Amino acid sequence: MSQVWPALEIAPHPLAPTFSKDSNPHLILSQLVTELSSSNFQATESVRQLIREAGFVSLWFYLKFIAGFDGPYDLLNTELHVDMANFRQRVATEPGIKAGAFIPRACYKSTILSHGANSWELLRNPNLRIGCTSQIYDRALSFVKTTIYTFSDNEFHKWLYPEYVKENRSDIELILANRTRRFPEPNLMAITAGGSTQGIHVDVFDCDDINGEDMLNSDRQAGAEMYRMTNWLYTNLRTLVVSWVKSRVIVIGTRYAIDDSYEPIMLASKEHVGYWDEVEQDYPIKPDGEWVTYYRPALQQDEKGELFSINPDAFSVNQILELMEKDPWTAQTQYLNRPRGALGSEWSTYTINTCNLEWNTEENQFIITFLDNGIPQKVYLRDCCVVAAGDPSGGSTTGRRNASKAATAVIARDSRDRIFIINVNAGYVEPTTFFDWLFGYKKTYHNTLIATYVEAQAGFKAMIPILRQEEARRGVLLNLVGIPALGEKETTIRNILQPYFNKNMVWATRSAELQLLDEVKGFPSRHMDVLDAVKIAVYKSFKPRGLDGDDDFIDEDDEEGGSPRRRFNKRRLFVDPITGY
Repeated sequence: MSQVWPALEIAPHPLAPTFSKDSNPHLILSQLVTELSSSNFQATESVRQLIREAGFVSLWFYLKFIAGFDGPYDLLNTELHVDMANFRQRVATEPGIKAGAFIPRACYKSTILSHGANSWELLRNPNLRIGCTSQIYDRALSFVKTTIYTFSDNEFHKWLYPEYVKENRSDIELILANRTRRFPEPNLMAITAGGSTQGIHVDVFDCDDINGEDMLNSDRQAGAEMYRMTNWLYTNLRTLVVSWVKSRVIVIGTRYAIDDSYEPIMLASKEHVGYWDEVEQDYPIKPDGEWVTYYRPALQQDEKGELFSINPDAFSVNQILELMEKDPWTAQTQYLNRPRGALGSEWSTYTINTCNLEWNTEENQFIITFLDNGIPQKVYLRDCCVVAAGDPSGGSTTGRRNASKAATAVIARDSRDRIFIINVNAGYVEPTTFFDWLFGYKKTYHNTLIATYVEAQAGFKAMIPILRQEEARRGVLLNLVGIPALGEKETTIRNILQPYFNKNMVWATRSAELQLLDEVKGFPSRHMDVLDAVKIAVYKSFKPRGLDGDDDFIDEDDEEGGSPRRRFNKRRLFVDPITGY
């Protein structure tokens, strides 16, 4: 995985002067992390003071090494969880912020963003009033009790912060002895989601998983109870908080449906944090929106276009891909956070078979291996019609400067009319990255890749002369063909690809499978860029003739007898690689 995750951020605090005065506070924090991770930790008074200060300025550090000394936080990692903690720190330090955070299951979202963050918020300001709510009251109460445990029973925490003592006897709410202002409300309390909040006022409204599967109707869309919960949430955004200007709100959840309580937040986000590449077309930034929203799917692409799991200790790429096949609704909503992909789809029952593309060093060529009706098969790539296709269009809704939505694909079509999708790239990228994808395919497959087709419609007609200049500059010929649009996108995708999916004649490599599955399972939708590139490639490819009959082969033996026997398709020698005739 080549994804670069961010470094720990520091939130200044008056009780942490070392981190305010030092010229390199991040270095101090890094050294403390190393010190506490080693077996030679020395608990001196100076070290205690430094750890105490670090707890005030870094949520992740506080949870991992202080609350995690005797609590459910020691498993936090240095990749995803640092990024989540950095976002939650911002929520704690920006007055009046309304924040949403939509993260897959098994990613410690409540651990970091809810009960863990509540402990840290009260550490930084013991006068805060925090209301914690969830669809199930007992779950909200368990979050409160987890925070109470951190202050009352964590010995390391008590050694570092002896003045933070639970004053009240109740085990369902927390009042700190060192708070300097008295309010009717405690420091931390559980609130019944959907219930009455009359007379309650909080500085921080922590709303965690207020939607559940039991709120969906038989079509897995929002039922009456989910609509009621949505109304309750948006009413209490105003009535439950002390101040519209200063009080803060964070709504944490996993998506369930296109009309769940979180959809309005996604649509009204003025700032996107996290990874929005695959959904930004559905949820463009709204400059006058109210929400700052953190979003991540279970699988992402790194800068090389490779899939990776955002939390590999919880789920792998292959496990999510298998779930996409077996239970697409759960995969799309609970892990990929894309309820639009879980809507009723024309192609929801179609599957994509898996194949592998391997370089055979003995035969010095690529081989596609796969199962066909349970029988292991292999096809030589050089015996297939291999073409690349690209669609550079459609980046206008992303809000990213100088970027365009692009999709490219390489397919191999064999004599039995089976389609093997061996490469896919897609995303909001600069035009030069789009060029790199196309030239990368040629560099990999050389003359086995017989042509590259690029849709050149309207303003994108300029791509063709630019690509020809790139051919000259790089000294690589793509056998480039610019083509007009084949017709309306949805209709042409359906007409060209549906027969192959219907006959179960499509295979894909693992690297291509996720983006294909996402678009296939959701077809038709706004997200059809990969399918559009594949459509062009399939339309422009041809079925190689004569590969199924022995009479159509000629054998060639090396005169010295030192090379493996090779088979050539004599009919293919007379097929024009561009026209297919």
